[in-house]
Amino acid sequence: MPHIVTAFGNELRDVREAIMAMGKLAHEQVAGAVDALLRLDSDAATIVLKRDAEMDALERQVNETVFRLLALRSPLANDLRRTIAAMKIAADMERIGDYAANIAKRSLTLSQVGPLIAADQFRTMSEKVLEILDEVAQAYIDRDAALAVSAWSRDHEVDALHTAVFQDIVERMIDDPKLCSTGTHLLFISKNIERIGDHATNVAENVHFLVSGHTISGDRPKEDEASLTVVKVDQ
Repeated sequence: MPHIVTAFGNELRDVREAIMAMGKLAHEQVAGAVDALLRLDSDAATIVLKRDAEMDALERQVNETVFRLLALRSPLANDLRRTIAAMKIAADMERIGDYAANIAKRSLTLSQVGPLIAADQFRTMSEKVLEILDEVAQAYIDRDAALAVSAWSRDHEVDALHTAVFQDIVERMIDDPKLCSTGTHLLFISKNIERIGDHATNVAENVHFLVSGHTISGDRPKEDEASLTVVKVDQ
């Protein structure tokens, strides 16, 4: 029996280490993608795209271990929460990696068309998202429910920045139709960054559940009004 308990503990440790690696990689991928965008650096964007496979591999590792634990160990109570939460967190981290790759792909196109518009807004928005990512990763490492709630409550900050970027870019496209192609790519990038924030707060919710055994009370604060924005065109 002791060797079974030891094997179970080792597998849980492997899952934890894989999730921690995904958190670190998520930060690197988002930071790398935005850096490639701001510098219009196609080489940097290509590196981000190549590393996306690392995130996919880590998610597979987590899922395979969790499925094995569920099938062979029948975990209960805290151990069951740890395994289920890990699988959900891994899925959100993998989606964050996908959005970073999408940003990198669009930055490859933008690197061919000249100076980037709204660069300061994208820098601010990405810095905010990276702060939230770091908070949720630390909350997972420390098993800190309060820190998870703190990160969760900041999602509206990213939403507000996304709405402002959306309005700014659309207005620039209206003023100068030649910016429509560039602007369209940037609108998608802004939405990608906003979605990264959403997935980071999903992770925060699952960390809170992992630690406390219950969900965060209340509705997630949201301020994404981009889809409701009406831009007036002067006649």
